Amino acid sequence: MTATVASLIVRPPDRGDRAGVLDVVAAAFESSQEARLVERLWADGSIVTERLAEESARIVAYAAISPVTISRAGDERGHHFATELGLAPVAVSPRQQNRRIGAKVVNATIDAAFQQHPERLLFVLGDHAYYRRFGFIPAEPMGYRWEGGSVGDAFQVRARTSPMAPRAPRTHGSTELNQTVVRYCDAFGIFDEEPT
Repeated sequence: MTATVASLIVRPPDRGDRAGVLDVVAAAFESSQEARLVERLWADGSIVTERLAEESARIVAYAAISPVTISRAGDERGHHFATELGLAPVAVSPRQQNRRIGAKVVNATIDAAFQQHPERLLFVLGDHAYYRRFGFIPAEPMGYRWEGGSVGDAFQVRARTSPMAPRAPRTHGSTELNQTVVRYCDAFGIFDEEPT
């Protein structure tokens, strides 16, 4: 039987919540990199929006959205033609998983991001079976490729009003989709470093 989440509060974090957020993020992942990512996102001022879930005055979940850039595949100069949004990380305390707390914090974070930026696309890299419930669809068939390479259905996209995201731009006169590359902000470079 699933426990209720009636006492759950989902809200934006404040500076006093940072230690609790980092504890939840570190506990939810197998390395410290995601917690260090959150610290970098805060330090860089890269977070577009973030939400935490609190139960009995304890932080039990967290999600953040930061900018991503889109450039044409093969653009060696790295010029981007659009700035969109990326959902990461999403963390739920291991003892609180499978209670729909993650869904509540993800929905609140997505809603807040689209209230601020209704015209932008939102990308996520994660389990398609989980994220499709939030309206995400595989991004590669839409012409969007994650900078790390092909990961099949794990790289996903959605728009505000419809789970169907617009396709990547076409070259003038072409019927083929241009493959575009989606890059997360600089703080995500932490995943290129050795884990501690």
